[in-house]
Amino acid sequence: MNTVTREFLIVIVAFTLLSGLMPQSTTIAYKISPESKVWVEGTSTIHDWTCGATEIKGTVELTFGTDMAPAISAAQVTVPIKKMDCDNSTMDRKLQKALKMKDTPNLLFEFESATTQDAAVADSFEVATLGYMMIAGQTRRITVTQYLTERVDGTIIFRGSFPVSMKDYGVKPPTALLGTIRTGNEVTVFFKFVLDPSRSNS
Repeated sequence: MNTVTREFLIVIVAFTLLSGLMPQSTTIAYKISPESKVWVEGTSTIHDWTCGATEIKGTVELTFGTDMAPAISAAQVTVPIKKMDCDNSTMDRKLQKALKMKDTPNLLFEFESATTQDAAVADSFEVATLGYMMIAGQTRRITVTQYLTERVDGTIIFRGSFPVSMKDYGVKPPTALLGTIRTGNEVTVFFKFVLDPSRSNS
């Protein structure tokens, strides 16, 4: 065996050994836990209002590697409009009509990409997420800033909020009493997604 061949084999063996020692990334798919929350806050000409989701469906895929925080690799969240509760049956019906529930029964968010900040702040990581929001049959690309926290038991929490202009999605803000009561066009969507290790598909 000549010197060149021997050196080449040594390099290959060393690379193989180092590869075995290097930490490998792992991707885990989680179902969104029933502890999760999504709610919408808005205004009207008489008082502010809140509507919360009593059912949230979805999955989030996280990739764990050498970084301190896991990276989002895929996500989809669905909220049935029928399961939005405004604590007022009249408001419930008007919201369902405004969101065109008969034609598009769900609010849907589809993940595109995310960037996680390197430094943790108060045990949380800031994550800038790009994705597509579908409301009333209209889809818009949005940016959401959220905060990722990992508990000692492995549970992962995502919290955040983002503004929505109803008119951007072709939604006419609900009114009441012949238009004398009007809701504002701008609303804010808040969320807290809980990813429980016991509900992962790993």
